Amino acid sequence: MKGGMQNAKVCNVEDASERRKMSAHAAFSCGKCGARADAAANVCDPVFISDTGTFGE
Repeated sequence: MKGGMQNAKVCNVEDASERRKMSAHAAFSCGKCGARADAAANVCDPVFISDTGTFGE
């Protein structure tokens, strides 16, 4: 990412194309607002998104 975008929070980025880039391969979701991002640093309260898609399996 360009400039200071590597530590920007997805919910604060106004440019839609930058938000899409930051969440193209989302592995984390924000526990506060639900925003999704590729990196934990890009959400306020990171929660890992499970690969399985189901609970407990």
